[in-house]
Amino acid sequence: MTAGLFLKMMSVSCRKRLHYLDRYLDKVALATVADIMPLTGENRIIAKKGLEFLNKTRNLGLIRLFGLLGITPGSITDEDIAWKLAPALNAPGRMQRSSLVIDLLFARKPEEIDKAASEIISLNAKRKEKSAKNYGVLSALVEKQADIEKDRIIVLTTDEVEHGVTGLIANRIRDNYSRPVIVFIEEDGMGVGSARSLAGIDIIKLIGRCSHLLEKFGGHSQAAGLSIKPENIDRFREEINRAAADLTEESFTEVISIDMKLDVDEADFDMLSDLDMMGPFGMGNPKPVFCASSFDGVESSSFGEAGAHLKMLVSRRGKKIEAVGWGLGSLSSLIGKAGASVEIAYCLEKNVWLKKISMRLNIKDIHIN
Repeated sequence: MTAGLFLKMMSVSCRKRLHYLDRYLDKVALATVADIMPLTGENRIIAKKGLEFLNKTRNLGLIRLFGLLGITPGSITDEDIAWKLAPALNAPGRMQRSSLVIDLLFARKPEEIDKAASEIISLNAKRKEKSAKNYGVLSALVEKQADIEKDRIIVLTTDEVEHGVTGLIANRIRDNYSRPVIVFIEEDGMGVGSARSLAGIDIIKLIGRCSHLLEKFGGHSQAAGLSIKPENIDRFREEINRAAADLTEESFTEVISIDMKLDVDEADFDMLSDLDMMGPFGMGNPKPVFCASSFDGVESSSFGEAGAHLKMLVSRRGKKIEAVGWGLGSLSSLIGKAGASVEIAYCLEKNVWLKKISMRLNIKDIHIN
């Protein structure tokens, strides 16, 4: 084989590979971020390049879904995937309609695309309703089935809710009580469960110590799936709490690491661009966290259902910037009384609304002096 022929074949091969990248890398990036894979090494490269492809995707189904979710092609971020796209695309699977996502991604006719996208949005809304209902049932069982003062691991079981959103509910209860949570749903003589843990606690290791009581289990340090005969659940609850007895109190405390102090008058779009180069952010590559204080003025209010979230307008040296605190709405009245005497830990982020780009603080924690 001549050198010229070899180079020609290599050129064709590279073009084919690029063709496959063009067709699939957007979906690979979507799956990588949605499945909370560590965004380090090759995963980070896949996610970073894949986001570029996703922002110029030619997949008609995704483009239609972007429109229904209020996502702007060209400015899609890892957060858009984590908070908007992934929940919507996961919803059909949670509602036993997983083939609907395939219909969306591979449909070619406009009417088929519109039908699949609309059904996904509808199922996502039903998934939210189902989550709220199941959360109400399971959160009411915490005081009945767990000893919050003593139990290191909260283990709940019920036959009153349906499968599909168990992991989401376990996440919410874990966040409320700062304890790993295992939720079993009993059906057809079997308890099928989902476990969610805290950053400093390896839940799969603890579950492994009780494996003799289980039918099967699998997962990783932060999340697991498991199944058990209902008659073994009480004993499992006792044994996994015994296995967790040697965990220190620090294991149950969420620690926010501050990267540096950055007052709001020092934040600008150049810094935001520099931060974008460090992304995409997620598991294994978290966003830098800054802290700020010494405000000249602070305005606060709550928004969302039942005032669940916090909105602030903070100013220093003539510069004003908006801040949001998801799930921190209850602090609004306290901040109002404290005025400018607060300290915040935050991530700097780009906010796109109606094609207008602004800079915003995403509040991670607040200290009210």
